[in-house]
Amino acid sequence: MSSISSVTSSPLLQTTNINALLSASSTTTTDTIASTSTTEATISTQWGFKVDENGYFGADFNAAAGIPSNVKINQKTLEMVSNSMQDLGSSSNDPISALSKAWSNFTKIAGNSLDPDGSMSLSQIDNMPVSYVTDSSIYGNIVSVQQTQEEYLKSNETMNAVSSLSNGQLDTGVTTFFGVNKGVNKLSDYKGVLSEIGITTDEGNANEDEISVGNLFSWFVDIESGSGRVEATQAYYSFLQSGQSIEEYSKSNFGEDFFSEAMKGYGTMPDGSYNGELVDQLLKEVDDQVTKDREAYKSILQANATQSTTPTNTSTKEYLTLNDSTLLSGSLLSIGS
Repeated sequence: MSSISSVTSSPLLQTTNINALLSASSTTTTDTIASTSTTEATISTQWGFKVDENGYFGADFNAAAGIPSNVKINQKTLEMVSNSMQDLGSSSNDPISALSKAWSNFTKIAGNSLDPDGSMSLSQIDNMPVSYVTDSSIYGNIVSVQQTQEEYLKSNETMNAVSSLSNGQLDTGVTTFFGVNKGVNKLSDYKGVLSEIGITTDEGNANEDEISVGNLFSWFVDIESGSGRVEATQAYYSFLQSGQSIEEYSKSNFGEDFFSEAMKGYGTMPDGSYNGELVDQLLKEVDDQVTKDREAYKSILQANATQSTTPTNTSTKEYLTLNDSTLLSGSLLSIGS
């Protein structure tokens, strides 16, 4: 199956300010997706783009957001993004750029699991990646993607350890994706969430046993827009750039006694005995993951810096494809077209 898109992530300035994340426009190039809708967009919205009677934007909006013209985006999705920007404390008045960045990240996470015909069956959704790691939110950078439950559980274990050793101040940014619900969610569960949002039709999809890529993206935005972890996640990626180990961070910020008590908690067995080898193994695994995250994030920042110096012709909507960025998923993976 060919990928629905080849995506470039927007340049991320080395700052933890959410406004800076929106300062650069996101760029995307995609394949054309089949659509069943012929409804014209004639109803005006506050964003200057019109929607049809079911609330879906037309091709002019998609062109402005860097989204394929046949992927149907509902105005409720843009409303969620706008509200999310306010919740994150952004002073930006450009939710379309934020939505574009979220779409870019959505396609980057999903990769080849997105069906190029524009709609997804439950079995296809179940086989999407299990989780991903972001440096802030769906509007930031995607650092890694976990394809299996095993990879996700390992990443989640490290996240919990980092959170504990940092007294809750650091979050590695591990976030579940559609594949984590394999065997749990039914298609009606996804459609139920969309209905609660206010999206009751599915343009771009003529099969009731599938869900359109556009509406699957809306589900992704809704689920991830309410995350309250942004500050701690940004703090973790600032910590990575400091070069410290997690032990050094913990001791320097909370003291020797705090770190010792945390290690004691990890090493104390159910019978009350202490397993020092278990503690050493845990600390090594955390340090190894921190090192991998640091190297992966460094590569991403370098790729973004290179990309930001490459001229783009936005007047003709020519979107760049990032071929040399790397994601961490067990090992570094090359992504692109």
